Amino acid sequence: MMIVEVAVSLLLIWTIWYISKTCIKKQGMPPGPFPFPWIGNIPHVISDQVFPFRKLSKEYGEIFTVFMPNGTFVVLNTASLARNARLGTKDDIPEEIEKCQSFSPNKLVQSTIFAQVWEWLTSKKINIDDPIISLFNEMQEIIMNLPREISIYLLIPILGYITNNFNHKLERAKDIRKQLFAHEFSAHRETYTPGVIRDLTDSFISAYEKEISNGTSKDIGSIEDIPDLMLDVVVAGIDTASTTICWFILYTTLHQDIQAKLHKELMTCYRWLSYSKEYERPHKCYEIHHDPKEWPEPNEFKPERFLDSDGKFVGWTTKHAFMPFGLGRRECLGQLFGKILMFTFASTLLHLYKIELPEGAEKPSTSPIGLHFHHPKDFTVVAKKRH
Repeated sequence: MMIVEVAVSLLLIWTIWYISKTCIKKQGMPPGPFPFPWIGNIPHVISDQVFPFRKLSKEYGEIFTVFMPNGTFVVLNTASLARNARLGTKDDIPEEIEKCQSFSPNKLVQSTIFAQVWEWLTSKKINIDDPIISLFNEMQEIIMNLPREISIYLLIPILGYITNNFNHKLERAKDIRKQLFAHEFSAHRETYTPGVIRDLTDSFISAYEKEISNGTSKDIGSIEDIPDLMLDVVVAGIDTASTTICWFILYTTLHQDIQAKLHKELMTCYRWLSYSKEYERPHKCYEIHHDPKEWPEPNEFKPERFLDSDGKFVGWTTKHAFMPFGLGRRECLGQLFGKILMFTFASTLLHLYKIELPEGAEKPSTSPIGLHFHHPKDFTVVAKKRH
């Protein structure tokens, strides 16, 4: 009788150990059926010998985990997931992040967002070290440094007819614009098929042709204006978003307790994700969003001020002074894009990495710089991969 009791006790202890170990192992993995001891999910797989994963995909989605005696497998059920897994995205991760070296996030964030916007605009995927991004960054630097000089040329217009460094830089910016946007637009016009929208550039062409065919009396400009619209999309989509994300990285680096809360929330809601024109507006935004009459302790980083008692974000509905996208007729047209971009980028970043200051580094300043956009001053961080 004692032998039976000992055996039952050992079996109970082993069962508790097995369940605990398996639950811990399943954390951070895509969902999937709970495995049996020793044989894993073999019964679930062999229930349909022709399409062994069809039933599981209906229950657990496009990506799920199965445990087998010879290992753990993540099953991908779509072509895009399979291509990403097979081709890999490791090359898209800068060496500094891979090796936990300190790096400045400004250009990295801007380049990453540009790559995404460029794909939506042209249907072409590019890496963050693509020459296209280098050209755009060069043009951006020229444009951002021109306002001081432009004021002088507006006062003394004759200077515009004299060969000088200002004119040289202006011509260089125009040349890059032509290389990037006019060239891409010409390629789209040659391959455009009415009724088939591949990307935003096609939608611009389609909208223009629709207005022409309707015989509109409005002044809609020329179809040759579309490259300028493409430039507007890129500039409006990148500058504000990249600046905001850099501030996000800076403040979550300086406030590790808040970063930990954000990551905990992400782990609760998205446990398995790891597997897997308004140029003047920012100036007004900064003043409005730092008004002590509207925001108690405006210079303190307190994300909780946007949450209700249930932890739900209520910034859009209860904070009338919260207007990151402007208001009225000048309200940002890319508002939905901005929300998706910010949430996706920020949540993925904190889900995969812990952002810290390099050892021994001075605490960076939170005082903004810039004329048209209030950027954080250049700073370096270390991105440590979470396990």
